[in-house]
Amino acid sequence: MPMTCVKAPDFLEKYHPYTVSYRAPEAELYRDFSPFNPRQLDSYHAYAASLNWQGEREALANALKSYLERLQAPSAALANAARFADNKTVAIVTGHQPSLFGGPLFLMFKLISALQLCQQLNQRESALPETDRFHYIPVYWNASEDHNRSEFCRATVFDQEHDLIHLAQADDTGSGSHRSAAQIDTSEIADLLNKLAEILPPTEFKNEVMDNLKGCMSGSLGEAMSRLVLSWFGEQGLLVVEPQVLRPFARPVFAKALQDWKEIYHLLDKSRQAMAERGYPPPLMLRETETTLVYYLDENGERNRLHAEADGYGYSSGELFIRFETATIFQKLEAHPESFSPSAALRPVMQAFTLPVVAYIAGGGEIAYHCQICGLFQYFGIKIPMLLPRPAGTIIKKSLAKTMQRMGISPEKLLSDRWEWDTILKAAEDKNHTQRNVFTEFKDELDKAFEQLADELSNSGMINLNELARTQERCYENIAVLQKRLEQEDPVLGKEARKRYFRLRKFVLPGERYQDICVWTVYFLACFGKDLIAELSANLDPLSALHHLFIMD
Repeated sequence: MPMTCVKAPDFLEKYHPYTVSYRAPEAELYRDFSPFNPRQLDSYHAYAASLNWQGEREALANALKSYLERLQAPSAALANAARFADNKTVAIVTGHQPSLFGGPLFLMFKLISALQLCQQLNQRESALPETDRFHYIPVYWNASEDHNRSEFCRATVFDQEHDLIHLAQADDTGSGSHRSAAQIDTSEIADLLNKLAEILPPTEFKNEVMDNLKGCMSGSLGEAMSRLVLSWFGEQGLLVVEPQVLRPFARPVFAKALQDWKEIYHLLDKSRQAMAERGYPPPLMLRETETTLVYYLDENGERNRLHAEADGYGYSSGELFIRFETATIFQKLEAHPESFSPSAALRPVMQAFTLPVVAYIAGGGEIAYHCQICGLFQYFGIKIPMLLPRPAGTIIKKSLAKTMQRMGISPEKLLSDRWEWDTILKAAEDKNHTQRNVFTEFKDELDKAFEQLADELSNSGMINLNELARTQERCYENIAVLQKRLEQEDPVLGKEARKRYFRLRKFVLPGERYQDICVWTVYFLACFGKDLIAELSANLDPLSALHHLFIMD
């Protein structure tokens, strides 16, 4: 199942304005975070050499390995977990929250980017003296602390007509629930799997994809997501970790976030103002000044934002306010760090504190978040990782690639300006109108010619006027046949061609958004099989600022 990859400038109007600027090929906004350019391979060794991460390596390696063993991860992943005991081991991290049935296609691009980048870096390191070498390990941060239910309890795939079909779990929890840590309802998941099987295309790969999904869907949604990702990349050495595994190592981060909540609020507010002054809308909306960046997990697993009080901390639970004295909350933190969880703003800090992170492969929203919170790293005394934008990509079926060729839509035009499609269609409409006018004018001239001929011959008796009328009618019929044939067979104007055009457009830009944001990876695996992963890995460039168009041959 070979593919051809074409790269062209991305059309970024849907991203946050800061992300648009950061992703531009010649941009130097990486300097907002680090003097090291994440698009240059030499930067990674230089950054790793300056990192000086002070974490508990042996304990970290054991914690990672224990979690992976529980998931029955492949031996390559377990071996990489053990390598974190070595001071020369560093991480290339990417992340996403758990998503029903594996998440959007862009997550696949993130994971492949982490793997490919590590492979390239390790190959370069092998040329160095052994004492100078670093070893880079790809890590997927499975953000199972998130509680945005609309994001992690749904899946979206194409139907046979390339219309988007949404599957979702029943809404049986509140908006603040820690649902991704809850146990999966096996009967509900079974129903959704049956619905998914009805929608996916009937290919030779479909049963394998469905069997793999069924085998992964047990335990919590976070664990199910980890199993699925490991089934794709565990044999290549990708590590998967959920935040709860690393909470015991994050006690100092939680403690400082609680103690210095007021200073942290002012720091974030200052960075919010700085972003606004640069013309970028701040992505994080700050709450009242008493709100900390720490959540507390109650006995039901609910994440509750901690608020600072005059002599303690507390959280709202329905109509009640649960309050802890200052000494009590820090005693709980010392004894049960697993009961504390970071907010979105604090998560990257916890990540870099608990793992020796050299670079984070970020999506558009994450890049904008980092701009607003970059001051937190310095405040916590943590070196901020390099920030590499994830590659964007679109997969094109072979039949749709033929439609592009017939209609004269080049991959470069498709990617550089998607509204070019509307221009093509408008030009086709104009051409259609012109052709209709030509036929109308021709028939008008033919009418006049037949009238003149009838006048000349009416008194001669040389021809029957009824026969002349029949001749005229046959001419009109032949003209109509020619006009209909032209409209049907024209590569742009024809009825079938226009249907193919709209199928192509729905597939490439579903809902007028990028395909990799809207459509789940499982759909493409059902279309092309697991070999798709190998082909994407061979063609995706993790350092490229361009959009990848993967055309199936």
